Amino acid sequence: MRRFALLVGGLVLAAAVAVTASGGTTQAEARWVITDLGTLGGPESEPVAINERGQIVGWSDIKGRPRSQRISHAFLWQNGKMRDLGTLGGTYSRAQGINDRGQIVGESATKTKDKYGNQFQHAFLWQNGHMRDIGTLGGENSGARAINERGQIAGWSETKEKDKYGVQLQHAFLWENGRMRDLGAGLGGEILAVAINERSQMTWDSQTPDGGEPWRAFLWQNGKKINLGVLPDMNKSISSVAAINDRGQIVGESGGFHEHHGFLWENGKMKDLGTLPGRTKSSAYAINERGQIVGWSYRAFLWQNGKMTDLGTLPGGKTSGAVAINERGQVVGHSGPHAFLWQKGKMTDLGTLPGGKESGAIAINERGQILGWSETGAAVRSGSSKARLRHAVLWTLRRDS
Repeated sequence: MRRFALLVGGLVLAAAVAVTASGGTTQAEARWVITDLGTLGGPESEPVAINERGQIVGWSDIKGRPRSQRISHAFLWQNGKMRDLGTLGGTYSRAQGINDRGQIVGESATKTKDKYGNQFQHAFLWQNGHMRDIGTLGGENSGARAINERGQIAGWSETKEKDKYGVQLQHAFLWENGRMRDLGAGLGGEILAVAINERSQMTWDSQTPDGGEPWRAFLWQNGKKINLGVLPDMNKSISSVAAINDRGQIVGESGGFHEHHGFLWENGKMKDLGTLPGRTKSSAYAINERGQIVGWSYRAFLWQNGKMTDLGTLPGGKTSGAVAINERGQVVGHSGPHAFLWQKGKMTDLGTLPGGKESGAIAINERGQILGWSETGAAVRSGSSKARLRHAVLWTLRRDS
C-alpha cells in the first residue's frame, strides 16, 4: 500500500511504555507499546509520515529558543534517533513526505528576504545527507508536499503572475529529473493539499484569486488537468481532495459549511458517500487499494461496497473520527481525547504517554504499527494557563511471554 503522504512501515523500537491490552492470547499477552520519538532539543515534535523502512519524518522545535521565539526544523527518525535535517540557509524547515528510498521532501526558509524582512521559503529534496533547493516557478515561495517511489515530487509554487492585490498566484508543480513542471492552478489562486500516487497522478485543491469561494479539487494525469467538480444539490458547493490511491480513486469532501458529504471520484464521476443516520456532514480522509474508505460523520465510519458503517466511540466518548486504513482493514483515528485502533468490530484505546491526557493517530502500516502524537506529562505556561506539550509517538503491538 503506497499512498501520497502517510507511507507506513516497520520500525526498530527504542525505549517504550506499555499502555493497553489488545485482547487475550493463549501463549502470550498482546499489548500496545508507545514509543516517545523525542525532539530536537526543544519542547515539542510533530509527526508527518513514515515509510516501509521505518523511517519517520516531521518537524521538531530546536533547543535554545524561548517559547515566544520557537523555531522548528525538519527531522528524520530512525533506529531510535532523531536527526536534524537542517535548512536551506534560513531559520526553519518542515518535512512533508518520504518514500521507501529515504528521499524526503518539504519546505525550508532560505537566506533571501523580501523588503519586509520575511524569509523566502523554497521546496526541498533531502537525500544522502544533503538538502537540495528545488526552486520555484518564478515566484518567491514554494513547498513540496509528497514524493513517490519514482522520485517525482508534487508541490506548489508562486509564479511571477499576480492578482489584483499584487499577491503572487500559486500553481501546482511536478518535479522530476531536476526540472520543475508547471501544471497550472485550476482556479488561479492558492494551492493546497497536493498529492501524488505511483502512477504519477497528482491531485490538489485550488481557490479563486480573490480568496473567496469556490474551492475545487483537480486531478492531473496523462498531461491533462481535470476539474473533479462538485456533488449536486449542495449549498455553496466546494470540493476538496484528501487522498488518492494507486488505482486512481480519489476521496475528499464536497459541499458547504452547513452541509458537506464525503465523495469517491473514479472513472470520471463523483459519488456521494452520504452520512451516518441523522447527520448532515461527512468527510472522507483515506482510501486503501481495496477501495475501503474511512472518515468522519460526527463519528468514525468505514465505507465499503456502497455501505457506510458506524465504527462507534471509545467508552465514554461522544464523537470519533477515522484518518487512516491499511490493506488488512485496520483503522486508526481518535475518539474523545485518545487515539484508537479499530479492527474486527472492536475499538481499542491506544492511550497516551505517561502524564498525558490526549493523543491522536495519523497512519497505520500493514504490520499494524501506528504513527501519531501524544501529550506528555510536561507543560509550559501560555498566558494565564498551562499548555501540555506534544511529542511524535509510535504504537507497536508486542507479545509478552
